[in-house]
Amino acid sequence: MKKTLTIVLGLFCICGLLSAQEAPEKAQRGGKDRSAKMAEKQLTRIKDGATKIIEKFDTDKDGTLSAAEKEGLETTIENAKEVLKMYRVYEIIKVVDTDGNLVISDEEAKEAPKKIGDFLKARRQEMGKDKQGGNREKKQQRERRPEPEPEPEEED
Repeated sequence: MKKTLTIVLGLFCICGLLSAQEAPEKAQRGGKDRSAKMAEKQLTRIKDGATKIIEKFDTDKDGTLSAAEKEGLETTIENAKEVLKMYRVYEIIKVVDTDGNLVISDEEAKEAPKKIGDFLKARRQEMGKDKQGGNREKKQQRERRPEPEPEPEEED
């Protein structure tokens, strides 16, 4: 009886050790699968973006960008960056500049911190971001996501 009990306990210990070793391997495989899927999505977005860029800037329609065409692309991007900077500043100016003349008076400057704070708070709420800067909607989706079903155990 003692011998049988010792053998059974030994088998339980061995099974426990084996399953403990398999768990990280399964988790790692799941992580690799997820990473591979994310990489594949990113690659698809990159390829789609490259196709759009070529369609717009490939003036000789040979399917690639020459040095001159790339220069045109880079100039356009630099101009867009400048416009984006102006847009961001203009958004704040509109909040602060109550009379719309694009000159911030002393009176408008006194009210600016509160108006800018309210504007930024509203923008964060509009974009679905919480105070830590994470996307609240995505966090909620992750929390609601069901746990993956365990893989069926292989029988010998």
